[in-house]
Amino acid sequence: MNEDIQNNQIYERNADVALRVIENEAVILTPHDNVLHQLNNVGTDIWQLLNGKRSVQEVIDEMSQIYEASNERIALDTMSFLLQMREKKLIFLKATK
Repeated sequence: MNEDIQNNQIYERNADVALRVIENEAVILTPHDNVLHQLNNVGTDIWQLLNGKRSVQEVIDEMSQIYEASNERIALDTMSFLLQMREKKLIFLKATK
């Protein structure tokens, strides 16, 4: 899947992963390949916002409330992170608004 992440898309977390959050950093085990993924605090915040109800734009808006950076920087970083998460099958496209 090579399509870009779009603001109107809604993603949900892969329900099959094992997850632990330690000191605001998530450690995720994907069962399909037995790979351990470690997220920093920013990645963990994005992960926790992916509830299958928020659009990508809503996640970006929430991240803008948490972190002091330009909205453009937050949008680029969030979309890049989501693309990586999707490629690793940690998240799936649920719907488009």
